Amino acid sequence: MCCRPFSALLVLIFSFAQCSLAQKIASVFPLGAPRGSSTTLEIRGQDLDGAYAVWFEAKGIGGQIKKIEPVEADNTEGGDGQKQPKKWFRALVDLKIDSSAGIGRHMLRLVSPRGMYGGHHFVVTADPVVLEGG
Repeated sequence: MCCRPFSALLVLIFSFAQCSLAQKIASVFPLGAPRGSSTTLEIRGQDLDGAYAVWFEAKGIGGQIKKIEPVEADNTEGGDGQKQPKKWFRALVDLKIDSSAGIGRHMLRLVSPRGMYGGHHFVVTADPVVLEGG
């Protein structure tokens, strides 16, 4: 009897670990924005399909996912030496930063039915951000 709660706990921990490993944010553009501004973020990563919310660790920063679409990526080799496709996606997020938001690095995460995605840093600045063309 005493082992059942422990077994259930192990199953939950293992399930969460699997979700966290599969769901990765690879990049965020732009990497920052000034307080009191709004911008559109482009977030790229693996298995972003199904994400429904943006979460920040700080108050005064929030966003709404507007669109998620698949993007092409290189295939990777699996354990058996065969090429296996990765599922890469691009999420567009309408981001709003309140004028009271703290300056500095903040952790951005996406939320899906599979759990919370590994985080990526986003910087809130006091100065305007100028995007350079390439």
